[in-house]
Amino acid sequence: MAAVQNRRVADLTGDREAYGRWVENAVGAHFLRAGLEVFYWRERDLEVDFVVRVGRATLAVEVGVGKKKKSAELLERLARKQGWAKTLVVGSGGVELGQFLKSDPQMWLS
Repeated sequence: MAAVQNRRVADLTGDREAYGRWVENAVGAHFLRAGLEVFYWRERDLEVDFVVRVGRATLAVEVGVGKKKKSAELLERLARKQGWAKTLVVGSGGVELGQFLKSDPQMWLS
């Protein structure tokens, strides 16, 4: 995103919404580079940033920066309702972004 927007992370200091989009993009790209299936899910006014799947293992992922995010408890309720096995919050209230980006994304599905 930085290349096409001709911006740097330092340019986003006061723009939490844009920074949140960049972080969501990085999280999604991290899953895709690992060869995992990545989807966006929305039903009426509810949405989950990513649903990640490999085989039968499914993970609901929320990225907690930028805009106000739903609680981990709400994410877990949505996951149970949809039949997704696990949940993960990256950022505020969850796994720190740097730690997530250094990890093997498949570990979150096991």
